[in-house]
Amino acid sequence: MIKAAVYDLFGAGYETVSTTLMWTFLYLVKFPDIQRQVQDEIDNVVGRDRLPTLADRDKLPLTEAFIAEVFRHVSVVPLVVPHTTTQDTILGGGYEYCIPKDTIVFMSLYSIHKDPNQWVDPETFNPTRFLAEDGPGLDKKKVDSVMPLGAGCRRCVGVNIAPIQLFLYTSICLHQCSFKEQPWSAVVA
Repeated sequence: MIKAAVYDLFGAGYETVSTTLMWTFLYLVKFPDIQRQVQDEIDNVVGRDRLPTLADRDKLPLTEAFIAEVFRHVSVVPLVVPHTTTQDTILGGGYEYCIPKDTIVFMSLYSIHKDPNQWVDPETFNPTRFLAEDGPGLDKKKVDSVMPLGAGCRRCVGVNIAPIQLFLYTSICLHQCSFKEQPWSAVVA
């Protein structure tokens, strides 16, 4: 039983991070101008004499904004672990919905991340939506509105480590490499 739980934890962590990285590289290829801007930011802050580290994270807001937008735009985990209502709950929003106590509910991250009431032009990939309007840095409130690993006490246990891994993988790869689309005819099996 413990062995299975450990496999679940590591498997889930590996799968979500690797899938998010796959999407990250896809978006880097699809948006070469954004890729160049993030690379310029990394070069200006880190330089070419060393690799990016976690200590650079707060000084790379566009890099962080890019990762947040990948999380928001993709929603690798569209539904999170089910929860149960602890009391009768009434939801409004122009309609009245009563969810009885002990009802199993799912949170749709896709719906949250693509809500036009929350996000301007939610279908458009735009990392700058996470940059502060009043100066350099991130708009923490907007970044916190992205919940790629769930919310509350039952969110993913990797909620703190996954963003760190993605920051390091992404920033180091962009520091060392550029990614571009290759025509299918150039692919060799």
